[in-house]
Amino acid sequence: MKCKATKTNCHSEETNKIIGRDGKCTAKCPDYEFVDETGGITKKKCKAGPTDCADTDSQVLRRDGKCNAKCKDHDKKNAATNKCDLVSCEKEETKKLLKKDGECAVECPDYDLIADDKCTTPAACPEGKKLHVDGKCKDACPEFYKDGSGDTANKCVLRENTCGTGDNAAKKYKKPDGDFSCVAACETY
Repeated sequence: MKCKATKTNCHSEETNKIIGRDGKCTAKCPDYEFVDETGGITKKKCKAGPTDCADTDSQVLRRDGKCNAKCKDHDKKNAATNKCDLVSCEKEETKKLLKKDGECAVECPDYDLIADDKCTTPAACPEGKKLHVDGKCKDACPEFYKDGSGDTANKCVLRENTCGTGDNAAKKYKKPDGDFSCVAACETY
């Protein structure tokens, strides 16, 4: 009886350039394994990652086989295993969008964009543009929004609505004029 030969080099493969632990060429390592490149570019191999992270209070085992302080975007920490799990929102009835924290949601948080049913952080806006809550860069902030400052610099921030409260209790509508005054009824446009 002969042993079956396994691949020692997948470099000539078009897409599957990594040698899996099963000896076959693969495009990427399975979850919780990592690519060992110590053999050089032509001998990349999948290696088993640690079974757990030494400091479980501050470290979590990511799907790339490495210990880290947090999971990669869109993965969720499994408290029972201390591993980052792949999350899918496909079977959700209403919460179809995957947030960066690995939770499924109806809508993305402010300033995130939707890409492939995932909430993603947009690239920084070009000079002179402001990031709106819909994740898109705008020349100017729309009505009822103002230019942010400090932590929200270069973002459009919703103006605080004091209409309908305190001295403005009878004036519950905000007017989109320059000073955003409160009025009892909106004008007909």
